Amino acid sequence: MIQLKSKNSSFELTDRKRTLVFHGPDLELEDQTFNEPGEYEVEGIEIVYGAQAALVVWENIQIAYIFDSSKPAAFEKSQFTPCNVIVLAHNVTGITKPQLNELLETYDPNIAVASPDSISSELKSGYKFAQTDNVKLTAQSLPAEGRELYIIS
Repeated sequence: MIQLKSKNSSFELTDRKRTLVFHGPDLELEDQTFNEPGEYEVEGIEIVYGAQAALVVWENIQIAYIFDSSKPAAFEKSQFTPCNVIVLAHNVTGITKPQLNELLETYDPNIAVASPDSISSELKSGYKFAQTDNVKLTAQSLPAEGRELYIIS
């Protein structure tokens, strides 16, 4: 099980043995920082870093971390979709309904996670976001149908 929570303007994923931090465009795993395009593997965690997003494959769960709200690049569209979870970085703010629709359509996640900073009142009224302080992720717990939307504060 991977637990996803928000901490100090970052998202933290942990399985109690390892902790991966999403902070702005950086992914931090122990003493390593990933912030340049490429493919990496550390302790069974695969990371594919692109122009606007990074894909993390951990415990058979595909997590796309969106750190730039620009239109997804062709590389990300072809390599990161469909994924199980998308996480919108804390620094991704002012997302419009059409932008969120495109992200959801492009990545086709079972679960979408954002910070309160990322979600405007327009988006809160157009979508049903559940407020929580963490999300527990396992391959078995992913919704089979529909999509769950969370704001983690």
